[in-house]
Amino acid sequence: MAPRPDARGSLHLVLLLLLAALSTACKEEEPRALWGCDCTFITDTDGESKHAVEVCAGPAAEVAAEVARGCAQSGAPGPVQACKCSPTSDLRGCSGDVCRMMKR
Repeated sequence: MAPRPDARGSLHLVLLLLLAALSTACKEEEPRALWGCDCTFITDTDGESKHAVEVCAGPAAEVAAEVARGCAQSGAPGPVQACKCSPTSDLRGCSGDVCRMMKR
């Protein structure tokens, strides 16, 4: 007769796996900051123009530029080519999806 699997051992394994999954799901979010970005796009007359936007994004300028590109696209008549971003002077951080068109 084959030995019966230990139910308590299986339960412990399931609980251990559940705890491991929950601990990775509850990681703290990266700190986010407000970034001021200038984004270039091609106009409908094939000229180049810029939009200034402010976005809330993670700590890397590359991440902020990608978020800004999507933000600027909502107000551009043509495809946004690229965005260059720098942190604003607001050091309080931010949360949520901030996407603001700024006046030049």
